[in-house]
Amino acid sequence: MNSSTEMKRNEPVFIGIDGGGTHSFAVGVDSTGRMLASAEAGSLNFFGAGLPTARRHLKKLNESLERQLPPKTQIDRIVVGCAALFSDATEAEKEELCHGILPLQRTRVVSDSQTACFGATLGRPGVVIIAGTGSIVVAQNEDGQQRRVGGWGHILGDAGSAYWMAVEAVKVVIAAEDGLGPNTRLDRFVRQWFKVKKLTEVVPIIHHPDFTKERFATLASHLARKVGRRDSLFGEICRRGSRALASQARSAVKLAGWKRDRCRCI
Repeated sequence: MNSSTEMKRNEPVFIGIDGGGTHSFAVGVDSTGRMLASAEAGSLNFFGAGLPTARRHLKKLNESLERQLPPKTQIDRIVVGCAALFSDATEAEKEELCHGILPLQRTRVVSDSQTACFGATLGRPGVVIIAGTGSIVVAQNEDGQQRRVGGWGHILGDAGSAYWMAVEAVKVVIAAEDGLGPNTRLDRFVRQWFKVKKLTEVVPIIHHPDFTKERFATLASHLARKVGRRDSLFGEICRRGSRALASQARSAVKLAGWKRDRCRCI
């Protein structure tokens, strides 16, 4: 740092961590909000990625921030938004994830949907729709209370997410293969992405222990680039996903207990 941007050693620093289902990001800021350090790592979802992996990624984030900040920097408060949670972590969950990595007494661990909602609305009423590897919707009312809809994970829900779109696209291709649905150009691009000649070769790939839901979710972006809405069946998948997310948003607004016309969607 040069003299104009160098921070004082006793100046408090605040750490914010966005621990998503695929990627995680961390920033360190001073009391004015000026960014002092940043870092990136993999998933902090200790359900999906596993606790050892999530802890390894959290440690990587913390060590990267420490290298960028002056020695003996005073960390005032840390907030971790974690994709594995619906709301605030229990003390046991926080300790399992953060023990030996972050100072527990100065660390709060919450759902990444909570941090995303507050970051987008700055405490004002609003609705945040998150659709990445998974999906979740959060509405915040005038009193700052939040209500969540969705976020049940790739097995039980996540309609409108990239993973959901990828699965729906493969189902369309399978239906065409079995004579239960119309032919689609998706077939060629699905086989291309999996690097197989026969569709049946997809089955052992998706059941392999190393084939993660995060990896499967990237098929959606591949198909969006290759065919987009030029393919009517893929376009319908996109529309169904959009309608599902919109329905969740309406439900979240209703559950939050305030008028829809006052809603700010992000």
